[in-house]
Amino acid sequence: MSGYIYCFSNVIYPDYLYIGASSKKPNERADELYTEGLLTPFKIEFAKQVSSLDGKLITIHKLLTKMGERVNPTRDFFLIPRENVENLFDLIDGIPWVPITKDISESSWLTLMDKVKVLVKQDNPKANEFQLNQLKMKIAGSLKGRFGEGVEPTLEMVRECMEPVTTVPV
Repeated sequence: MSGYIYCFSNVIYPDYLYIGASSKKPNERADELYTEGLLTPFKIEFAKQVSSLDGKLITIHKLLTKMGERVNPTRDFFLIPRENVENLFDLIDGIPWVPITKDISESSWLTLMDKVKVLVKQDNPKANEFQLNQLKMKIAGSLKGRFGEGVEPTLEMVRECMEPVTTVPV
């Protein structure tokens, strides 16, 4: 199965890197990992698209454990210099993943957020204001990352971005 191998960082864990693999694009996976328990989202340091994920992550984790320290054997966090991980990624066959980044003006962002809130409210009529705002922030960021600045969100696009986000319990 093809997919992505990625290296994420988070300002909450300044000395640690999160190295993982997924069939999802790195920005989608980072969105998934940004849950209520984290104050800040993960930053994608670098990633590679590979033709086959089979066994790659296990091998990479074994090598990283020898080059640095794996904090917990059941978690993908490593205490290792970024340059070492980058050098290891250079040895992996694949295509470097580059996010589509487009600057968005503040007014465009606010307009997008308002439209997303209306659509989220349609799907979650019993959600309170706090719950709606939580979903709105995640979905608007995901829409911007996936579709770019000038996106005119549809209900389907919002629902697609909600898939990795659990719906609000009411």
